[in-house]
Amino acid sequence: MTRAILAVSVVLASTLPVHADEVTEVLTSATEAYTDGDYRYALEELSYAQQLINELRQSQLESFLPDAPADWTRQDGQTYSQPGAGMSVSAVYRGSNGQFNLAIMLDSPQAAQISSMLANAASLGGQTKIVRVGRTKFLDQGHQVSGVIDGRIVVQASGSDKTALMDAIESIDLRALADVQ
Repeated sequence: MTRAILAVSVVLASTLPVHADEVTEVLTSATEAYTDGDYRYALEELSYAQQLINELRQSQLESFLPDAPADWTRQDGQTYSQPGAGMSVSAVYRGSNGQFNLAIMLDSPQAAQISSMLANAASLGGQTKIVRVGRTKFLDQGHQVSGVIDGRIVVQASGSDKTALMDAIESIDLRALADVQ
């Protein structure tokens, strides 16, 4: 177990971008604590490093939320990061014609469910249809549109102004989003 902690901290420290100085310092501290036999503190430092890395990932995801369209406002919504539930960022957009919510979810369990629905959209019937944004298929269920990028990233928008909602989705660089780790 302790060798695994040391190995993880060394690998993470060697692969982080240069701007992650605090993460590198915390991982170095965890390695030093491990070397000194202070396993409890080493685990605390690794936990803190994980928190910092999640904050970097969250910022990375937030950068994909589009600006508000002209004459609209954007209010950042809830963000979360939980083991097993992935990470999510969202925003609420309000304009004279209504509002819509846009969420981007990384490593979400919903990705598999939406992928299955996309694969079997014909059997869903009703007002459900497939729309494309670039090379990505989205499930259009009337006031909610959902797509899966790279099999693990969900882009989901819902609201009353379908045109603005679709314009916002189309403004996201979906290919670059697929590269988010």
